[in-house]
Amino acid sequence: MNKEKYQAGERILEDTPVMSEEGVFNHLLSQQNRETAGIVGAKDLSKNVPNELLPVMEMKFVSVATLSNKEGLSGVNHVHDWCDISYVMRGQLVYEIDGKESTAREGDVVMIPAGVRHREIAPSDQDFEVFFLCVDFTNMGRRIDVTDYIGHRGVISTWYSREIYKICENMLSEVTFRSKGYLLNLRALVLNLLVLLCRAQEEPEQRIKSIKRINSIRKKRIADEVKSYLETNYMQKISLDDLSQAFFFTPQYLSTLFRKQTGHTIIEYLNITRIKKAKEIFRKGELNVSQAALQVGFGDMHYFGKVFKQYEKQTPIQYIVELKGGTEGETGDFPAEDDAGNE
Repeated sequence: MNKEKYQAGERILEDTPVMSEEGVFNHLLSQQNRETAGIVGAKDLSKNVPNELLPVMEMKFVSVATLSNKEGLSGVNHVHDWCDISYVMRGQLVYEIDGKESTAREGDVVMIPAGVRHREIAPSDQDFEVFFLCVDFTNMGRRIDVTDYIGHRGVISTWYSREIYKICENMLSEVTFRSKGYLLNLRALVLNLLVLLCRAQEEPEQRIKSIKRINSIRKKRIADEVKSYLETNYMQKISLDDLSQAFFFTPQYLSTLFRKQTGHTIIEYLNITRIKKAKEIFRKGELNVSQAALQVGFGDMHYFGKVFKQYEKQTPIQYIVELKGGTEGETGDFPAEDDAGNE
């Protein structure tokens, strides 16, 4: 079979034999194939930025994982042969880097180059969850300090926190499922992360100072969207995992965010919404108690009675009787008060 050829100027790009995904990557980014890969004159892209050839690099992944307070941290000073990139997904940690302590809060990135002594200190009274990316960067066999390239090391507060969160989630997904091409996508995600961190140094100072305010607005918006979802789908069976998938957050993060913004857990707010809807049904007199309980999402009658009394300080029977101005005997389709909510 004849090879197809594409002629561009004086160069001819031919079909190459099928290689492994590792082989393809190394082939495209090798010194002699930089022009073939379309990376031409990279040194001249910006004379003011060091290591502009950084995108043409090799990566050795040491670890891609998350760590929470359940696993704990040793708090011991140590040194790595690789670059340690952390993203605080929840809570906060204190980092001691070269003897200097800095607090990394939710949404912050921590860049620790190879060979730098450091340790992580977790507050004993606070929950936290941190994404760790440990990767060894080299260019043509030479180890690269990426903090020289992006202009940052240590704790970084950035405008791109949400984008970085998505990158971390995608990396975790890639190493979990390991679908075909996952190594190439991991490298692409790392490059995307470095681009965002590189651009973070160009953010106006006032922008950085307003990050917390913007994050607060964003969190309120997320909580409002969850509330709207619950108020629309209250009649369905809803779990925290369902909401996590719908809003692309971890269950722990979404639960903590919602509680801080509303003062209620997600289950509490769902139950409050369901009881509110049940009362509307009772006021209209359209359904009896058991029908109303099912319609608002309660599959267990006794649990419905217990929750109703928790928020209304009376049983559904008592509420209906009060509405009708009659006696309990007029409704008689619900268990006795002691079975329907009294402990």
